[in-house]
Amino acid sequence: MTTLRKSSLAALAACALLALFPSAALRAQQDAGERSGYVPTTSEPFFVLTDTQFGTTDEALLRIEIPASGGKDAVARHGGIEIVLYRVPEPLAFLRAQKNLHRIDVKARPRDEGIANTLSYLWSNAWNKSRRAWRDLFAAEARLSVTETAPVLKTSVAKPDYRPGASFKALEGFELVDRFRYPLMAAQPIEPLSGRDGVALPGASSNFIPKNEGNFHVPLGKLRPGLYIAEAILGTHRAATLVFVSDTVAVTKLASGAMTVWTAHRLDGRPVLGAALQWTDGRGVLASASTNADGLATL
Repeated sequence: MTTLRKSSLAALAACALLALFPSAALRAQQDAGERSGYVPTTSEPFFVLTDTQFGTTDEALLRIEIPASGGKDAVARHGGIEIVLYRVPEPLAFLRAQKNLHRIDVKARPRDEGIANTLSYLWSNAWNKSRRAWRDLFAAEARLSVTETAPVLKTSVAKPDYRPGASFKALEGFELVDRFRYPLMAAQPIEPLSGRDGVALPGASSNFIPKNEGNFHVPLGKLRPGLYIAEAILGTHRAATLVFVSDTVAVTKLASGAMTVWTAHRLDGRPVLGAALQWTDGRGVLASASTNADGLATL
């Protein structure tokens, strides 16, 4: 009884170590000559951006640029690209803290792989060993006779169901709006502008933007006014960009010592009163103002 308890405790301890160190455990099985078929999560770099500011009546679109060769294969391995949308609670304070709005500084929060794939391997490995143990109890002739009569009793091999886990935790300090996985591998690339889109130039070719097979739009839906952070995750790579949603547009006129701003409603052109403006050079705020009843402010 004492020997049995010690062996049981040793087995439990070994399982606990395998659960704590999944990748190391699977690699150890490979080193012992028993291949697990486990492949660590990998991916390729990509880019994410937005092409314009959106209104509340527009479908907000995120543009994803992946490598034309191999990009879709990487997306397919992960079942799509993961999109996480956050709303920034204090937009002006967040923008003031950024040095480059084309490359926002939002710290990623990596996370461990977890034990799901390790448990899947341990279960399938235990199943296969138990099947082989029962098979070895019978003579080869007896097994052949039985399986010929009932093919369903033939020894089957269970394979682990490896699934890519989440590589990053949710960002802190922002309101989580949506999280989904988009099947980018089945999406159609962005079509170049054509003459019917209003870019035909008399006496010149309008085919000046070639079609890029790795360029895609991901719909985010109609959003309420605000500043959003869109985070795209593919395996061990991530990228983030800003999404502006507002029904107010600003027209600026810059002079040598000042800048005039006119704010208006994007749908009907009505002036917008009380729009908060901040003029920055990326290192600090140069001036601040609010628009008057005509939608005008001078900085």
